[in-house]
Amino acid sequence: MRKNDLRMAQDVFGDLNRYCLQTNANEVNVGDTVTLINSNCEFEFDNITGCFSNDCDVEVICELELVDVDYSDFVPDKSNNGGCYAFADATIKKILDLEVK
Repeated sequence: MRKNDLRMAQDVFGDLNRYCLQTNANEVNVGDTVTLINSNCEFEFDNITGCFSNDCDVEVICELELVDVDYSDFVPDKSNNGGCYAFADATIKKILDLEVK
């Protein structure tokens, strides 16, 4: 992965050392690979399934290690409510907190 991708990731995806994953998954483990979407997206996104979802009821605060990023369709001014998103794959390094809504 290029250094520019890593530097830009903090701005695009948020704090990877204290990231809030959202999901409906029954189980989330250290070592799992998750999908991230740019932090200004206004739609709920299930980080475990990698799909948009309206009913995520589990929040996992964790430390992540970035694996890969895809900025190919990313347009910051249009990426909040309907397209032009940035995506990334990351591995869960440490789970800090887990809350069921």
